[in-house]
Amino acid sequence: MERTFNTPSPVDLFLEFDRGQVIVMAGDTTESTIRVEGDQPERVRIEYSGNQLSAVVERRSVFDFGAVLQVWATVPTGSRAVVRTGSADVRTSGRLASANVQTGSGDVELAEVTGQVNVGTGSGDVRIGTAGETRVKTGSGDIAVSEVNGSSSFGTGSGDVQVDHARGRVVAKAASGNIVIEKADDDLQLNSASGDVEVGRLRSGEVAVSTASGSVRLGVPPAIPVWTDISTITGKVTSDLVGAGRPEPGQESLRLRAKTVSGDVRLVQLETAEDLR
Repeated sequence: MERTFNTPSPVDLFLEFDRGQVIVMAGDTTESTIRVEGDQPERVRIEYSGNQLSAVVERRSVFDFGAVLQVWATVPTGSRAVVRTGSADVRTSGRLASANVQTGSGDVELAEVTGQVNVGTGSGDVRIGTAGETRVKTGSGDIAVSEVNGSSSFGTGSGDVQVDHARGRVVAKAASGNIVIEKADDDLQLNSASGDVEVGRLRSGEVAVSTASGSVRLGVPPAIPVWTDISTITGKVTSDLVGAGRPEPGQESLRLRAKTVSGDVRLVQLETAEDLR
């Protein structure tokens, strides 16, 4: 089943399905198309009114656990997407203005979202290319983000958190997984019960890190004034930071707090200040 609508401007897309796969493709187009294949596609109600485009599978009874369907939605660049699924995987391509995805156990992969991202999944992995303000929570999956341009919050029960470049404030919690931020430009609050925590390159702001049995590694650029408060019960603390004195008015500085029970803490002086952009 396939339906196409004339949509000269970005749309508000709403998709609700149980099982299968959902693919949202944003591109340079003045039309929006929804195509559904799989088990009884005629049960899907597709509607377009004003700027609202929706596709929802109709349940026949409370004992209806839903059909297995493959859904493709093509929309103009800059559209906003809301997706609800029971266990379907969700994937996007192209640039969206915002994305809100909730799935019981499916994986989520978002290519590019300029605005707000909100993702929740019970046990799936989450992968995001570029996003604005971001909130991601998964029960046991991994979280991987290439670049986040706003404040962000990440939470996972037993998975890992990986962020290549965080330009805004980050709050990340993992019960037993590792947390890795390759580049951080703003404040960080990172907590893992038993996993390692690593920040490859800090820039400025306040950094608070805690882990019970994992290790901590923080990379500090040269010539940045740093205030530290490091504590561990049975772990070892090592630092090769070179003192930069008190910060001058308007100068960037770092306040580092790190706490472990049995994990080691290492503060690393980076050799160059490259990639501070």
